[in-house]
Amino acid sequence: MPVGVDTNLFKPKSYNLKPKSSILFLGRIAPSKNVDIFVEALGLLKKRGVIFSASIYGDALPKDAVYYEKLKSRAREIGLENILKFHVGVPNHQTPPIYNQHEIFVNLSSSGMYDKTIFEAMACGCLVLVSNDNLKGQIDDRLIIKTRDATEVAECLAGALSLPEEEKKKMIQQEIAFANTNNLQVLSTRLYLSISS
Repeated sequence: MPVGVDTNLFKPKSYNLKPKSSILFLGRIAPSKNVDIFVEALGLLKKRGVIFSASIYGDALPKDAVYYEKLKSRAREIGLENILKFHVGVPNHQTPPIYNQHEIFVNLSSSGMYDKTIFEAMACGCLVLVSNDNLKGQIDDRLIIKTRDATEVAECLAGALSLPEEEKKKMIQQEIAFANTNNLQVLSTRLYLSISS
């Protein structure tokens, strides 16, 4: 069943206005989201001399407050304080401008979880890197992270950042088209047909 993205709200602005090599992680801050692996991967990119900027948007539940503080502390330890910015979570309807201010979106949730943020980011024209095998065959294999290991995440990010611009734009167009097959209109039609059959 389509996830039901509102593509009237989640849509791309000009790709050329996105800051180059900007990376986004948006979602609840929790161990299950593997945000710590994302932070470690950014540290590895920095060590390799890769130029980028990154943002994490999200809040932690009280039970994950210590995890969140450890993330921020670790980011400082590995020298990301001028590269990685932490932001509080925002309501869903306020996220389209955030997606549209970033070139690459990373989601490290487990396979089997169709995280709606993946499709919202695609619909806004982000190049999406995921660790979700369910998207195999739907997006370019180079954008699928297999092991949720910081080294592999860093490799995938480095590969995405170094793609030729024309190839990157082509992949983004494919992802926008895929997101549009999962929009609210498609979901409504499928639900109507399933109810009436």
